[in-house]
Amino acid sequence: MLLVEGQFGVNMTNVPSWTWDPKARSWEKMAGLGGPSPGCSLAWDAKAGRAICFVDTYWRGRPNASFAEVVDNVSETRVYDAAADAWQRLDTKGTPTPGLLGARKVYDSKAGRMVLFGGYVLHGQDIGYKNETWTLDLASSTWTRMEPAASPSPRNYHEMVYDEGSNRTIVFGSDANDDRSTWSYDLTANSWTRIDMNPMPETLVYAGMVYLPELGGSILFGGVNDDEKPRGGTWFFTVKDGWKKLETKIAPSARAWHAMAWDPKNKRIWLYGGGSKRSTATSELWYWDLKDRNWHKVERDAASLES
Repeated sequence: MLLVEGQFGVNMTNVPSWTWDPKARSWEKMAGLGGPSPGCSLAWDAKAGRAICFVDTYWRGRPNASFAEVVDNVSETRVYDAAADAWQRLDTKGTPTPGLLGARKVYDSKAGRMVLFGGYVLHGQDIGYKNETWTLDLASSTWTRMEPAASPSPRNYHEMVYDEGSNRTIVFGSDANDDRSTWSYDLTANSWTRIDMNPMPETLVYAGMVYLPELGGSILFGGVNDDEKPRGGTWFFTVKDGWKKLETKIAPSARAWHAMAWDPKNKRIWLYGGGSKRSTATSELWYWDLKDRNWHKVERDAASLES
């Protein structure tokens, strides 16, 4: 599992990239230079075995300054080769709108393209929430803005996964408004479809959502509501049946701002970090096991990145 640079609490300081070895139960600090800024939108190119980051902003790190005063709007694509432990900037034809803070991106394995949606531009001529849909053709390194007839409302820090079973990109959550809707995107038809099914989670952002091929659906955990009150629910979603809340014997504490990833070899979802508020990040490591459908905490001596 690859953990890419993030932020600690409210400080926008870069931290190193790490890899987690489930068998050895240990973290390894990677030395790869030229990595993206904190909070970049990351997707995994399974075919090529590499991570793709869309870099939307550079943070200058001035104390006591507003976000808009310390952010440079950019639009860059970077690639990480884990075997070589190296980041490289990908020269692309075309780029998405600069400064799409909190945009989300997934890898569409059937199309061989990345799909990017949403974001918020903090300052400049294009300020505001966005609902742009972009694709990156990895074979030609070309970004293309898609123009579907309808789109989800503008948003950022939403959850987004690629659902292999239905060949759709799924979007849930919004930091822009009280929008609980779930949407699916068909890249082949270039069309968004709203999915309204009850029950469903409340409006959540900064949650974690991962697709599980074995179950043909996605697991969502945590997040915060409009008042930034953390939640600790575990939900399961399929395009056919909608949302279902799962009951587990044990679970991570209510949190947001965490990272989640599916481990196909060990059949587990790994969850790292997060906290009850922005200034209280943790270094906890948990996993959700496909066999017993429950959460398990990894002991701190094996899980901590603090050194």
